[in-house]
Amino acid sequence: MPTLSHAAGGTYGQAMMLVSGASGPEEVCLTSTGDGTAAAENCIEAVQRGDGSDIWFLSPKGQFVSYISGKCLAGEGKNVEMVECTEKSDDESSGLNWQLRPDSRFQLGESGKQCLGLTEKEDGVGAVADAAQSQPAEASSNAERFAAKPVLHGPDRAVDGVPSTYWASDVLPEGDKPVALTVAIPESRLYSVDVDWEFPPKAFDLQLTANGKRWTTVYTVNRNPLHSSQTHILLKGQSAIGARLVMKAHDEVQGKKGPEAFFGVKSFRVNVPNYTPVIQDCKQGNKHAHDRWFPAAVLQFDPFRKLCEGPDPKSWKPNTMQADPSWLSSRGVAKGSFLETGRGRHAASFVETRENLHALTRFRSQHRRTLDGFLCSAAGVYDRKVFTGCYSGASPDGSTGREWCYVEPEVADGLPAPVKSKSGPDWGYCAQVIDYDTLRKADD
Repeated sequence: MPTLSHAAGGTYGQAMMLVSGASGPEEVCLTSTGDGTAAAENCIEAVQRGDGSDIWFLSPKGQFVSYISGKCLAGEGKNVEMVECTEKSDDESSGLNWQLRPDSRFQLGESGKQCLGLTEKEDGVGAVADAAQSQPAEASSNAERFAAKPVLHGPDRAVDGVPSTYWASDVLPEGDKPVALTVAIPESRLYSVDVDWEFPPKAFDLQLTANGKRWTTVYTVNRNPLHSSQTHILLKGQSAIGARLVMKAHDEVQGKKGPEAFFGVKSFRVNVPNYTPVIQDCKQGNKHAHDRWFPAAVLQFDPFRKLCEGPDPKSWKPNTMQADPSWLSSRGVAKGSFLETGRGRHAASFVETRENLHALTRFRSQHRRTLDGFLCSAAGVYDRKVFTGCYSGASPDGSTGREWCYVEPEVADGLPAPVKSKSGPDWGYCAQVIDYDTLRKADD
């Protein structure tokens, strides 16, 4: 397995994350599991998991090496795989030679025809999809005396995707008795679980099964001092066909209705990757920027850190991680695509600025996103002023005091009218940049 000391010694080059430009509520990063499977998942959760699955190295030979598995990213047809690294990566046919292009695409080989992209299972849901929704569910105890019609609180209500419904156990006996809520799911790699409780427990286990026979406890809670009614559990990409909550003790404050105690679940969400890395034609383009990738330097990493919760988003500092020019190659590069004829406010009225903007769109050192989760253009012109990324001056609607940017033209062109009307046809206010290295720091 490569280490960050290897990076310092130049064996693999600088450690990095590879962040997708994909539209959505959260940023998505390329990751690799310990058994060598490439995936794409929520960047924050990948960093918080603390296992290095989000860390990569780009070697001088163009091999893209996973920290956690030591394997190399490879393309085979339209599929993305993790394979054993080889010294023959200079061979075009090896499927191992990668380069970061000036137009923010990650190119496979020298031909300039194949690039890394993403496909999604469900359009518009973000980095994860709910594998448990509408799947078969059962419970070892169900409400009988709690409601006139027990079906109103059956186990299926925990996975129906309706916030106002919930599953409830029967009244718990004195001293409690463990109750299990089980859901079957299509075989998937699991990255997190979210539980919204109607009657939260004080103690519970989360268990997974890969074969339907043997269950393994992957997460345990023994106390609930804040009487929380929401639980978010980070997982490690385990493969499973079922998940269950084993509730062992009720919460004395939130786990009762009058004098009687219950267990109850509003929502049992099992989160699986919504995106799949694929190889696509570099000229194909994508209205959601699934084909744009941005490297961010990893300056420190403690593999023994146990992360349970990330810092409050309000404490995030401006991102100081920028692309190392040595990562980028100008070989086989297509023309930049920012300026288009007649793009109104984007297009400058004189050739010199067009040429300057074209240069600014190449090798962008930092990417930005709007509050709606859309990729910002690399550069723009407003009121005859040229800027890169986000602009701190007056916005197109005349307001001041907030950074804004033009949306990447390819993305803006694909937006439906209701989305465009939120702020403007092709611009939006900028989201705060996440400093992933701050998230990665070990607590003192």
